[in-house]
Amino acid sequence: MSNVGNPQSNESASTRERRLAALVNTTTDAIIMVDHLHYVTFANKAAEQVFGYAADTLMHAHISKLIPMRFHAAHAEHIEHFSKTGQSVRRMGGEANVVGVRASGEEFPIDASISHVIEDDQHYFTIILRDITTRKQMLRQLEASQESLRALYDGMQDVREQERKRIARELHDDLGQMLAALRIDLMLLRGELPQDRNDLLNRVTGIDELLYTAITAVRRISADLRPRPLDDLGLPAALTLLSEEISRRYGLTIRVALPPDEMTIPDEIASPIYRMVQESLNNIVKHAQAKIVSVELTHQSGSLAVSVRDDGVGMDPALAPSSDSFGLVGMRERAMAMGGTVTVESVTGQGTRIGIVVPL
Repeated sequence: MSNVGNPQSNESASTRERRLAALVNTTTDAIIMVDHLHYVTFANKAAEQVFGYAADTLMHAHISKLIPMRFHAAHAEHIEHFSKTGQSVRRMGGEANVVGVRASGEEFPIDASISHVIEDDQHYFTIILRDITTRKQMLRQLEASQESLRALYDGMQDVREQERKRIARELHDDLGQMLAALRIDLMLLRGELPQDRNDLLNRVTGIDELLYTAITAVRRISADLRPRPLDDLGLPAALTLLSEEISRRYGLTIRVALPPDEMTIPDEIASPIYRMVQESLNNIVKHAQAKIVSVELTHQSGSLAVSVRDDGVGMDPALAPSSDSFGLVGMRERAMAMGGTVTVESVTGQGTRIGIVVPL
């Protein structure tokens, strides 16, 4: 058979071996081969640099030399189990904590994979590993940054809620009372007007109607900023009144289910829960095209659980857990700040359920 047209057939075995050796020695990943007794039979340049050993020191050393002592037994069991499974490749990194130790004694995280071949009835293992110290450091920095942002968000929400409470109190107690006093004075003035001056009486009636509208608006704005029942009666009563108000405004049927026993819920939990339920109901009014909504509050196993379910148009399940909605993002952040979770379950045409669980 002719070898014309196949350039590889003209290469000698030694040439191919040199090319392979050059490739292995120029890769940035450390490559180590060990025999069935776990002694190193080959290590590339990257392995020498990663572990800090010279080539002659690393060759024929036991693989345990590169692993912290506390992991020796587990590593030996892992290799033994791996050799019996018949798998040609097995991932060692990923979520697992794989640790190496340098010649200086410094431990460092690695991401590694392992494979093995059998030659002359002997097992040989090839380990490819990567030093992920920098990646771990960046991940820790990212997590710390996220925690800082979450703490900042939580603090801003607390400040915002306190400011709402202050403004609502001033609107209700100061402005509301002044408007009510003006209305009383107006009624007294009306009694002193001549009864035959219909023009003045009609003007007073118009002013009275404006004052009544202003008082109603102040009460509504005050309640939207900070519902008085939340402070005076607690979370269950506040959720009931909120549901009744939204039902009256928008014609929804909202069914509220509360636990039979009274619960004492601290304000740092009650306020965020109220706001999350309020956000859920507002989203239902805007988007769900629902007719019946159920709000359920339960207390079990040291946690407070809230479920808001509607019979509306629902949403694409693939989009439900996304963070496209600032409302959902805010709810998730509020729950996470309390150590809780928010879940969204939805089927197109069959409604949506929002579940909130926070530890008490």
